Amino acid sequence: MRTGFISALALAAVSIVSAAPIHDHKQALENMEKRLSPVNDWNCKPDAVHPVPLVLVHATFPTAAVNWAYHGTRFTLKGYCVFQLDYGHVPQLPGIGGMGLIENSAQQLKTFVDQVLNATGTSKVNVTGHSRSPLFHPRLHFYLCFILTFISISVSLFRLAPATHGTDLSGIVTLGRQINLYDPVTNLLNKFCAACMEMVYDSSFMQALFADGDTVPNVEYLMLATNYDEVITPYTRSWLRDQNPLVKNKKIQDYCMFDITEHIGMFANSLAFNIMDDFFTPSTGTRMLNCLTYVTK
Repeated sequence: MRTGFISALALAAVSIVSAAPIHDHKQALENMEKRLSPVNDWNCKPDAVHPVPLVLVHATFPTAAVNWAYHGTRFTLKGYCVFQLDYGHVPQLPGIGGMGLIENSAQQLKTFVDQVLNATGTSKVNVTGHSRSPLFHPRLHFYLCFILTFISISVSLFRLAPATHGTDLSGIVTLGRQINLYDPVTNLLNKFCAACMEMVYDSSFMQALFADGDTVPNVEYLMLATNYDEVITPYTRSWLRDQNPLVKNKKIQDYCMFDITEHIGMFANSLAFNIMDDFFTPSTGTRMLNCLTYVTK
């Protein structure tokens, strides 16, 4: 298995602050966020170039400050009103994000989006997420249980190396079933990472989520995968399947065939940032995005 999987485990490890009380941990997260990325400026007002605020949704395991330290800072410097939240923490592992039940995390996102809309005076948000971002699927309205109508608040949706249709984690799911370990592992993980098992490609959650399609009308989508993804496998599960003219399924290698970025590396990839920037600001004109983008933008 590639080094990216080891990187994912390491990223989870450095995020743990298990010895600290929950309230201390939350304060530590807020302080870390202020140091790493100039986001969550609640006085920010969208301008004519970037009229819609941008909400960043982190992956499973890292905090928002870790996941978006690079992209969040660059979006802010480009003039976006950028907001990010930490969600899905569980008492057993308070320093790791995105692990709680998807339904609970979705409620947290709904509350956060309401705060962004109120603060910016806008009626819509753009959204981007990295990796599994468990509460953040194209059919967000499904598992918000009608708390939030996705079509009413989102203009564009972009995902980096997403688990749109789940994953088998480089064959680990299949192997676990073959050696009769899948059910015991599921029972264990459900005690502290209920969202993890919901993201298995054939879970009951995934089947119900996409029973009637994987997009909603009037929302523009771009799913950016990578050939070298070792977490979301096969990488084609990142892509949407509806025949929707507003859907773009891409690999970063479509823009630069020499790019060998794997799953974790997508959250600090300069080309990926420029692809997102173009997607969210079409009024500025389409740039030529290719291998040279790394050094020219």
